[in-house]
Amino acid sequence: RGVDEQKKKWNSPNYHARKTEGISSLMPAVYDMTWRLTGGQGAHFKECGIPNGTKARVRAWTLHAEDEKQLGESCDREIVLKHLPSIVWLECDQNLRMPHPDAPKGKGKENWFPLRPITNSWTLGAGAYIEIARKGFAAVPDFSSTIHVATGRSLKAVLPDLGGLAEPATFSAMMRGYIALS
Repeated sequence: RGVDEQKKKWNSPNYHARKTEGISSLMPAVYDMTWRLTGGQGAHFKECGIPNGTKARVRAWTLHAEDEKQLGESCDREIVLKHLPSIVWLECDQNLRMPHPDAPKGKGKENWFPLRPITNSWTLGAGAYIEIARKGFAAVPDFSSTIHVATGRSLKAVLPDLGGLAEPATFSAMMRGYIALS
């Protein structure tokens, strides 16, 4: 296989995000959808007190002019953008250490934060050393989480996966179950 064919495979939507430095190839953006941040975004994240794993809800976005035009001319309930939004505005579930200076002003917007696309590069193949780059948002839809991510959180409701009856009871599994149920 040629390098171009391999790059096409690695950039496909089915290639696991862990192998792409946390940037998904397809990213749904729906108002009020929960995202979990997967990568540090620089000094402004640290200044505002936003660590990796922070949960946030999509509140608004700033689109490219071509996508704004497409949206204005469309009656469809869903559209696929031709360009990445320049900003996705997120409302963090936790209080920020300080508001972001670019955040919109107003009541209820104190925890809004601008997520901008970044480009991450990584290499594949120990011998081939092929460099791949992907531009996108260092976030994933947050439909579920592991017990490790949920530890210490207060959640309104959970559906814990406690395993099956045929699985052996180990200390580690019992601790994960205890944490999930508590």
